[in-house]
Amino acid sequence: MRDIASMSIIEIDVTNVCCRSCSNCTRLVGHYPPEKQFFMGLDYYERAVKSLIDFPGVVGMIGG
Repeated sequence: MRDIASMSIIEIDVTNVCCRSCSNCTRLVGHYPPEKQFFMGLDYYERAVKSLIDFPGVVGMIGG
């Protein structure tokens, strides 16, 4: 795994659930059964964003 300091882009993945089939999707999430689905809670998302406050690169959000 690459060190975070060497990255220029970080994506925060908030869910693996998606009802689309976009041809340009790089995640290939498909349609997971309920027991394999995840949804990031708001408190966890807020902590993730705050932890990247000094990150000099691009921070994106992806999912569903």
